[in-house]
Amino acid sequence: MNNSNLIEILNIIIPPIDNFPGAGDLNLINDINRMTSEHNRYSNIIEGSLEIINKSKKAKLIEKILSFESQRPKLFYLFLEIIYIAYYSNRKVQNRIGWRTGPLQPQGFEIKKWDDNVLEKVKQREEFWKKI
Repeated sequence: MNNSNLIEILNIIIPPIDNFPGAGDLNLINDINRMTSEHNRYSNIIEGSLEIINKSKKAKLIEKILSFESQRPKLFYLFLEIIYIAYYSNRKVQNRIGWRTGPLQPQGFEIKKWDDNVLEKVKQREEFWKKI
């Protein structure tokens, strides 16, 4: 896979804004590669997408991407999905958009301490299943 080509494509898909880098400049390639190897849904998505984009007869890269989107919409959707997942999983992106990061607990919803007495009523019921 040509990383410089992918970086350029990522920056077209999610471009830099203000002083914040685009998707290609956030070093997402390792995360994207990890997802393609860990999840069957994404296996060969990047390679297949790059192959289609590179084979396009269009002159400009943006035109090649638009052509890919119109010719292979399902594959393009998965290509976008993996890019968005990697992008929005990035801590810098989460901080920029104000997402609270880290574990949901203990900062999240408060969970009451477990009380075994909750099960007392169920324990008093007669067995309703058939013993074999």
